[in-house]
Formats: sequence, structure tokens, C-alpha cells
Amino acid sequence: MPDKISYGRVEASDAKEIVANLVAGGKPIERLRIKKKD
Repeated sequence: MPDKISYGRVEASDAKEIVANLVAGGKPIERLRIKKKD
């Protein structure tokens, strides 16, 4: 997985935003991101 980012509760409607961010080298989509526990 690129940059070890995991997303959760993703719906088909989120796919376009995720791909656009990955292609543009953008930041993770925080509202979908699964945060790593320390």
C-alpha cells in the first residue's frame, strides 16, 4: 500500500477522490484514514 496508509469505511463514491490524491501525490484523506495506535 502506498506510504502505508490504510483507509476504512470506504464507499464506491470515495474512489475518485482517493485515486486523484494518489496520482497527485497529495496528503491522505483524513476522514477515511485508519490511524495507527501507538
